[in-house]
Amino acid sequence: MDHDSLFKRLLRTFFRDFLQAFVPELHRRLGAGAIVFLDKELLPTAGSQSRRRTADLVAKVPLRRRGGLILAHTECQAQPQKKILWRMLCAAIWLEELYQLRVYPILLCCWTGKRRWLFGGR
Repeated sequence: MDHDSLFKRLLRTFFRDFLQAFVPELHRRLGAGAIVFLDKELLPTAGSQSRRRTADLVAKVPLRRRGGLILAHTECQAQPQKKILWRMLCAAIWLEELYQLRVYPILLCCWTGKRRWLFGGR
């Protein structure tokens, strides 16, 4: 099983625990309903209608507020990428437009060593 598949399987199994440990502000707002994982969300690639990429993990997350739902878009990066923040922003806009739900982007940086985080434009 490759890194990406293992990551997705673990997150799907322990998503509430993951939120509690790493995104406590979202975990405090969780409702009791089921978290529904969306299957292979295709995201448009900037500048191209024909090229698309898949999101690592997108879940419909219930909030305590009556009937409240958001989308949690989680990406895992094994190495720094210059355009990752731009890609996350584009994905959030696209997902919000498609589902008419607010998007909570979560970026996991999983590299080791002294690699610098690469902030940058497009």
